[in-house]
Amino acid sequence: MLVIENAHVICRAFGENNVIIVENENIGMNLTLHNPKGIDAELGMEGRLIYKEGPVCQLVSFEPSMVEELV
Repeated sequence: MLVIENAHVICRAFGENNVIIVENENIGMNLTLHNPKGIDAELGMEGRLIYKEGPVCQLVSFEPSMVEELV
């Protein structure tokens, strides 16, 4: 399994195959992941994700980053 820190969800699609597309600006990489478990990854969220490589990459987990709000 592979880990991407600071992954940013830029696209998601639901249907026969749940799919999300994430971007990591630090390494300039976009990755399309199948999301068979229906893990909640809202558009625009940023966080750490774990995925399994194969002919079709599968999302294993997504942990959103904690964002502090300035008051």
